[in-house]
Amino acid sequence: MFSDTSKTRSPSYLFRNPHSYCFRMGVPSDLRGVFGKREFRYSLRTGRLSEARRKSHLLSGLIWQLYYKIRSDRASYGKAQVESMVSGFFGFVLEGTETYRVADPMNNVSTVGSGPKFKRLVDEYLEENSRSGRLSKRTEKEYRNCFNVFLFYFGNVPIGHISHKTMRGYKEFLLKIPANYSKIEKYRNLSPGKLTKVDDRHRLSVSAINRYTRLPNIN
Repeated sequence: MFSDTSKTRSPSYLFRNPHSYCFRMGVPSDLRGVFGKREFRYSLRTGRLSEARRKSHLLSGLIWQLYYKIRSDRASYGKAQVESMVSGFFGFVLEGTETYRVADPMNNVSTVGSGPKFKRLVDEYLEENSRSGRLSKRTEKEYRNCFNVFLFYFGNVPIGHISHKTMRGYKEFLLKIPANYSKIEKYRNLSPGKLTKVDDRHRLSVSAINRYTRLPNIN
């Protein structure tokens, strides 16, 4: 049985049971009729506080965006649709799935509860895994290169703003840019948009594109 309290100091929306950290977040009173519940409560399936914190940040950001979206256009959201969206959020974070179960649930929402910035999660991920010895220097360098290309395209956006639709756009970007563009001086100061228009027959390989779009799970 879950305990509502923890003897350790934990970030917001987290509490500890004997087996793992859990996510607990209340539903605002004006939206309880839409969600059909007073709070969310799920096991995060980890006993590591740093991992639980990242998962909690992402989950809370996605849910706050959904609150904002519903309040902006309540008539468009039924209970079944909302349940499916929330289920997709938790599947995305807890199961490591690559896409949401519903298409682009948070498209074009950029104000409330968007979660931590991507670069912060990257830095925390690399620092933690490097310190614990789970990443070799070679793998850490490879991940950093992948993350840098991602940041070049998206900028340092809040993690909650990255959706299935924006990732499709990212893949299209990778298909159009020159290979090793960061090592070629004349390309270094070009914007992502201008880089896709460069006339250069040397493009990224399929394996490179797959590597750049299958970033490790950092949430």
